[in-house]
Amino acid sequence: MSEEVFELGGVVGRRLLCPRCGRVLSWIESQHRGGNTYYYAIHYMGSFKDSRGKVRKKVKRCYLGPYSYIYVTQLHRDLNLILRGAVDSNRAFYYLDAFVDAILGMELDKSTMIEIASKLERLVWVIRSYVEKGGREEVFRAQSEERDTKDIQGDKSTPS
Repeated sequence: MSEEVFELGGVVGRRLLCPRCGRVLSWIESQHRGGNTYYYAIHYMGSFKDSRGKVRKKVKRCYLGPYSYIYVTQLHRDLNLILRGAVDSNRAFYYLDAFVDAILGMELDKSTMIEIASKLERLVWVIRSYVEKGGREEVFRAQSEERDTKDIQGDKSTPS
């Protein structure tokens, strides 16, 4: 089993966090097995001396998965969607683009298109709220308040 190690360096003023456990990331390792490459987030926990007196690194590994999932992707062939692992930090953007391309390639009825538009309007509302209110918790709070108001008043101004 061959192993490559990718050091995460050159990032100033930001800490990279593990998408699995949320701890600070020290580096990422990849392991090649059976034609696939699997990625692990490595957390440096310090060092210790082993029984022979040799200094060893103490690390914790978090499995991040492959860059892309081969077998699961086959189930989404109709959408032309390649499912990606946690090591791909841009996968959300890729999924949005793939979703738009999939919609353009489908023959959908009017009610389905209206439902999709409603979901996308909600997404835009959440993103704008996040930018304006400055954080995820504030968006969730605002969304909850909007839903409560809508329930009380019967208002449909906020996408849900």
